[in-house]
Amino acid sequence: MASDQRAEWGAGSLKMAIAMIISGTVGWFVLATDLPALTVVFWRCAFGALAMALVCAAQGLLRRGMLARRQL
Repeated sequence: MASDQRAEWGAGSLKMAIAMIISGTVGWFVLATDLPALTVVFWRCAFGALAMALVCAAQGLLRRGMLARRQL
């Protein structure tokens, strides 16, 4: 296995581990906040959408004319 492939594998494994840690703590967060499930789902979606918008903006994917009105 080449050095570059090993580095990619290691970076991918780290990202997957972080994703699983975040995913695994969601249940604990819901129980700890003692909020209704729909409230937690709403805020998770809101923060997720905000994060995705920031990433897309940073990558230049939010240019005018990127989507046609028909696609929306």
